[in-house]
Amino acid sequence: MKKIIFSFLCVLAPACLAAAQWGVLHNYTEGAYSDGKPIGQRYLLRRALEGKPIRVDLRYSDASKEPKYREIISAAYAQWFSEPARLIRRAGREEEFADVLPLLERGIKVQFADKEEDSDIRIYIIPLKQVQQACGSAAAGCFSLEPFLLIYMPEDNFLRKLASSGRMSLQSISLHEIGHSLGLSDQYLQGRSQNSHSVYSGPEPSQSAMRSNNKLTCDDADGIINLIDITRGTSRGGAEGWRSLCKKSDVYYANGAPVRQSSYAIMPLDQGRKWQLSEYKQGRLLNQYMWSWAEKSLPVFDELEETVIQRDFAGRPERALGRGGEDIYYSYTYDKITKLTVAGGYVLRADVEMNVYNGSSQRKAMKGAVSSKARYFGRGNKLNSLKVAHPLKKPKGKEGYLVYQEGITQNGVDLSIILQFNEKGEEIGRSVNPADAPAKYFVDPAVLQKAGHGKVSVAGPRGVVVMSLEESLRREAFNAKVQELKDWYLRQ
Repeated sequence: MKKIIFSFLCVLAPACLAAAQWGVLHNYTEGAYSDGKPIGQRYLLRRALEGKPIRVDLRYSDASKEPKYREIISAAYAQWFSEPARLIRRAGREEEFADVLPLLERGIKVQFADKEEDSDIRIYIIPLKQVQQACGSAAAGCFSLEPFLLIYMPEDNFLRKLASSGRMSLQSISLHEIGHSLGLSDQYLQGRSQNSHSVYSGPEPSQSAMRSNNKLTCDDADGIINLIDITRGTSRGGAEGWRSLCKKSDVYYANGAPVRQSSYAIMPLDQGRKWQLSEYKQGRLLNQYMWSWAEKSLPVFDELEETVIQRDFAGRPERALGRGGEDIYYSYTYDKITKLTVAGGYVLRADVEMNVYNGSSQRKAMKGAVSSKARYFGRGNKLNSLKVAHPLKKPKGKEGYLVYQEGITQNGVDLSIILQFNEKGEEIGRSVNPADAPAKYFVDPAVLQKAGHGKVSVAGPRGVVVMSLEESLRREAFNAKVQELKDWYLRQ
């Protein structure tokens, strides 16, 4: 095989350890309906269902452990089919799962490729420090789709470096990351809302290998069976669905989703420049829509009056009408709420409210958690955003911060303003990028043309400065924008 020296970094979603419910990755069905691509075409479950082996390009820094690494990876893939099969038989439900049981018991086979181009996924097993360079300082491993399927995991001696009470090992991390490669989402506190599908996600708290458990559970079995149904387009149990394999659960699934799940899934595409709305009934896709931004969004600081016309089983709004006839849709994933406002075939505004957890352990994650509200609005093909965040644990008055960004693109932003506030709502910190933004801030060309090109004197902290009238107007507009942001923050 290949001995490597790790020398590059990737931007990846950390798959650290901590979750509860099962869930499917939010982009698992991407392109399947609008582009006609197979469901899950970027992941490896489809290949396993076709009876083809998963071809692994294994790379490591300790060649002496190659046989052990091969054994761990092969066993992890195999368990994702063998454990659900065992639970089905233990429950005496062989007849109910007669279509899928032989497939599960056939298992997932693994081949280790000698050539990079002959592989389906590349797996690195390297020192923990290098894993964290690629995945994030708090990560014990991670998975990525870009530029191709990748998994990073630490060498199995890393327990000496982490206080994990025996819960983290190369075996448990491989189960988790390989679950991602099949199509399952994170279930730990810090990640479950950020990459889980709005419809294909379990509603009940539980334990899972996609959380921090070191073995597969009935929740993982629910997840993989639902993932198989989604991928194959099967409807187990018809409209009524099938009951969870967890003994004490009364949750039923149909078409890969809880039958009482909400009706809409909202997904940003192309880094938020387009938005996709999918409408479901008991997991079956009914309609799908794609919208780009209107040339003129709703006024960003205005709150839109609405009338709710449809609620989900929990009484939460699913569909509403704005005062001006705008269509408003809601989707829910764990502790994340997405609200999309559209009219005339265009997006006018997108609002995302969620809790964001920071830290490598649940205790640290809760300590650094914030309640975040983000409002996205467009100007043609450019995306802007307005975010506010407050401490989730013991918030004090108006303590928190605001982030305003204009011209969000793949390469960065045109302008970023960050304001920090104390508990009295007083500004205690400010960051502007680029630093000379006030001098370049956008002002209507007609206003600049009318102003001419005279000189003005402006009193600043370092004395009187002479500048062009145009620059003065830009600074004035920038300061007015900052004041508008502060006023809006204090109203929240």
